[in-house]
Amino acid sequence: MSEQPACHICHGSGEQQYQGFHGILFSCCESCGGTGIEAGREKMIKVDIKPMSVNGCWQGRRYKTVRYKNYEHELMLKLKPMTIPDGRLELNMVLGLSNLLADIDNPVKPFLDVLQKKYGFNDRDVMKMTVEKIKVPKGEEYILFALTSHKL
Repeated sequence: MSEQPACHICHGSGEQQYQGFHGILFSCCESCGGTGIEAGREKMIKVDIKPMSVNGCWQGRRYKTVRYKNYEHELMLKLKPMTIPDGRLELNMVLGLSNLLADIDNPVKPFLDVLQKKYGFNDRDVMKMTVEKIKVPKGEEYILFALTSHKL
């Protein structure tokens, strides 16, 4: 019998739970079998990377900053292969931020741009987005996301 991999959210401790979108209790291990966070029917994927503000992405109007190029490269390496549904999409995100003074929308566009580059979809097909931010200790920032079919 093969050993189940440790959860990438709690690393096997089974201790992480919090209220998320619309009061849904997010938990790991018990709900997801050790593979991530499950909220209702959708499994969310955690990427251990500090969310980057769109303010730090561009030099002038056309050129990516070195910081953004580094973020894009690191994120492309950390994102695991996955199948993106065809058609209209829904993106749910939880931003683990060490500074809650950050605007909630600034990290969304750089992250979405890298997602579409990695997985080959067009962000115009994202019909609905839910974004939540929670406070985490400095150095433990992350992005938790689920990209699913959008149901009308």
